[in-house]
Amino acid sequence: MSNREGEDLAQPLEFTEMTKASITLYQFNQSPPCWKVRALLHFYSIPYKSVTAYPGSKIEGLDNTYQKIPKLVLNDTQINDSAVIFRALSPLLAGKPLTAEQIELENRNNITGLLGALERETVCSYFSLVSVVKTATASWNSYLFSWVKPVVPYAAGLLCP
Repeated sequence: MSNREGEDLAQPLEFTEMTKASITLYQFNQSPPCWKVRALLHFYSIPYKSVTAYPGSKIEGLDNTYQKIPKLVLNDTQINDSAVIFRALSPLLAGKPLTAEQIELENRNNITGLLGALERETVCSYFSLVSVVKTATASWNSYLFSWVKPVVPYAAGLLCP
Protein backbone atom coordinates (compact mmCIF):
# COMPACT_ATOMS: atom_id res chain seq x y z
CA MET A 1 0.00 0.00 0.00
CA SER A 2 1.44 3.38 -1.06
CA ASN A 3 0.19 6.85 -1.92
CA ARG A 4 0.97 9.42 -4.60
CA GLU A 5 2.49 12.80 -3.81
CA GLY A 6 0.11 15.02 -1.85
CA GLU A 7 -2.51 12.26 -1.74
CA ASP A 8 -3.60 11.01 1.67
CA LEU A 9 -3.59 7.28 2.39
CA ALA A 10 -6.57 5.36 1.01
CA GLN A 11 -7.16 3.89 4.48
CA PRO A 12 -6.23 5.84 7.64
CA LEU A 13 -3.63 4.23 9.86
CA GLU A 14 -5.13 2.29 12.75
CA PHE A 15 -2.01 1.59 14.73
CA THR A 16 -1.88 2.58 18.38
CA GLU A 17 1.51 1.41 19.68
CA MET A 18 3.88 3.59 17.66
CA THR A 19 6.84 2.84 19.93
CA LYS A 20 6.48 -0.87 19.07
CA ALA A 21 6.04 -0.37 15.32
CA SER A 22 8.67 -1.18 12.75
CA ILE A 23 9.44 2.23 11.23
CA THR A 24 11.98 2.94 8.51
CA LEU A 25 12.56 6.44 7.16
CA TYR A 26 14.19 6.69 3.73
CA GLN A 27 15.76 10.14 3.70
CA PHE A 28 18.91 12.21 3.54
CA ASN A 29 20.16 14.77 6.05
CA GLN A 30 20.13 17.86 3.84
CA SER A 31 16.44 17.65 2.90
CA PRO A 32 14.01 20.02 4.70
CA PRO A 33 11.03 17.67 4.11
CA CYS A 34 13.07 14.94 5.81
CA TRP A 35 13.92 17.34 8.67
CA LYS A 36 10.19 17.81 9.18
CA VAL A 37 9.51 14.06 9.48
CA ARG A 38 12.54 13.46 11.71
CA ALA A 39 11.44 16.33 13.98
CA LEU A 40 8.00 14.78 14.35
CA LEU A 41 9.44 11.35 15.20
CA HIS A 42 12.01 12.80 17.61
CA PHE A 43 9.44 15.05 19.32
CA TYR A 44 7.35 12.01 20.21
CA SER A 45 10.43 9.81 20.95
CA ILE A 46 9.46 7.31 18.27
CA PRO A 47 12.31 4.90 17.45
CA TYR A 48 12.95 4.42 13.75
CA LYS A 49 15.58 3.13 11.38
CA SER A 50 17.07 5.71 9.04
CA VAL A 51 18.19 4.70 5.56
CA THR A 52 19.99 7.21 3.36
CA ALA A 53 18.16 7.56 0.05
CA TYR A 54 18.13 10.23 -2.61
CA PRO A 55 15.39 11.49 -4.93
CA GLY A 56 14.99 9.14 -7.89
CA SER A 57 16.88 6.27 -6.26
CA LYS A 58 15.36 2.81 -6.59
CA ILE A 59 14.95 1.01 -3.27
CA GLU A 60 14.36 -2.71 -3.33
CA GLY A 61 11.07 -3.72 -1.74
CA LEU A 62 9.46 -0.28 -2.01
CA ASP A 63 6.99 1.24 -4.44
CA ASN A 64 9.42 3.36 -6.44
CA THR A 65 6.79 5.15 -8.53
CA TYR A 66 7.15 8.01 -6.03
CA GLN A 67 10.51 9.47 -7.07
CA LYS A 68 11.07 11.81 -4.13
CA ILE A 69 11.90 11.49 -0.47
CA PRO A 70 11.05 11.13 2.35
CA LYS A 71 9.44 7.73 2.27
CA LEU A 72 8.36 6.22 5.56
CA VAL A 73 7.49 2.57 6.00
CA LEU A 74 5.34 1.83 9.04
CA ASN A 75 5.14 -1.95 9.40
CA ASP A 76 3.98 -2.84 5.85
CA THR A 77 2.55 0.56 4.87
CA GLN A 78 4.64 2.91 2.74
CA ILE A 79 3.78 6.60 3.19
CA ASN A 80 5.22 9.07 0.66
CA ASP A 81 5.54 12.85 0.96
CA SER A 82 6.37 14.67 4.21
CA ALA A 83 2.98 16.41 4.32
CA VAL A 84 1.13 13.10 4.04
CA ILE A 85 3.43 11.46 6.60
CA PHE A 86 2.73 14.34 8.97
CA ARG A 87 -1.05 14.20 8.44
CA ALA A 88 -1.11 10.39 8.83
CA LEU A 89 1.07 10.17 11.94
CA SER A 90 0.09 13.30 13.89
CA PRO A 91 -3.34 12.07 15.03
CA LEU A 92 -1.83 8.79 16.20
CA LEU A 93 1.03 10.47 18.02
CA ALA A 94 -0.97 13.34 19.56
CA GLY A 95 -3.96 11.15 20.35
CA LYS A 96 -6.42 13.49 18.62
CA PRO A 97 -7.15 14.63 15.07
CA LEU A 98 -5.55 17.74 13.63
CA THR A 99 -7.60 20.92 14.02
CA ALA A 100 -8.67 22.98 11.00
CA GLU A 101 -5.98 25.55 11.91
CA GLN A 102 -3.29 22.86 12.08
CA ILE A 103 -4.37 21.45 8.73
CA GLU A 104 -4.21 24.94 7.17
CA LEU A 105 -0.74 25.52 8.64
CA GLU A 106 0.41 22.14 7.33
CA ASN A 107 -0.98 22.98 3.87
CA ARG A 108 1.08 26.20 3.81
CA ASN A 109 4.20 24.43 5.08
CA ASN A 110 5.03 22.76 1.79
CA ILE A 111 7.53 23.09 -1.03
CA THR A 112 6.07 26.42 -2.19
CA GLY A 113 6.10 27.82 1.34
CA LEU A 114 8.49 27.43 4.23
CA LEU A 115 10.03 24.13 3.09
CA GLY A 116 10.72 25.59 -0.35
CA ALA A 117 12.48 28.55 1.21
CA LEU A 118 14.55 26.20 3.39
CA GLU A 119 15.52 24.09 0.38
CA ARG A 120 16.59 27.14 -1.61
CA GLU A 121 18.65 28.37 1.33
CA THR A 122 20.19 24.95 1.88
CA VAL A 123 21.18 24.54 -1.75
CA CYS A 124 22.11 28.08 -2.65
CA SER A 125 23.59 29.83 0.36
CA TYR A 126 27.25 30.76 0.56
CA PHE A 127 27.92 28.70 3.68
CA SER A 128 26.00 25.69 2.36
CA LEU A 129 28.17 25.62 -0.75
CA VAL A 130 31.32 26.07 1.35
CA SER A 131 30.24 23.13 3.53
CA VAL A 132 29.44 20.91 0.54
CA VAL A 133 32.79 21.64 -1.15
CA LYS A 134 34.70 21.06 2.11
CA THR A 135 33.00 17.68 2.49
CA ALA A 136 33.58 16.76 -1.15
CA THR A 137 37.27 17.68 -1.03
CA ALA A 138 38.03 16.31 2.45
CA SER A 139 39.73 13.20 1.09
CA TRP A 140 41.77 15.03 -1.55
CA ASN A 141 45.22 14.82 -0.04
CA SER A 142 47.55 15.16 -3.00
CA TYR A 143 50.50 17.51 -2.78
CA LEU A 144 49.30 19.48 -5.79
CA PHE A 145 45.93 20.16 -4.22
CA SER A 146 47.13 20.78 -0.66
CA TRP A 147 48.08 24.41 -1.23
CA VAL A 148 44.69 25.39 -2.70
CA LYS A 149 42.52 23.09 -0.56
CA PRO A 150 41.84 25.73 2.14
CA VAL A 151 40.73 28.30 -0.47
CA VAL A 152 38.61 26.18 -2.85
CA PRO A 153 35.48 25.88 -0.64
CA TYR A 154 35.28 29.65 -0.13
CA ALA A 155 35.90 30.35 -3.79
CA ALA A 156 33.14 27.88 -4.72
CA GLY A 157 30.80 29.60 -2.26
CA LEU A 158 31.11 32.77 -4.34
CA LEU A 159 29.46 30.99 -7.29
CA CYS A 160 26.03 31.37 -5.74
CA PRO A 161 24.38 34.76 -6.30
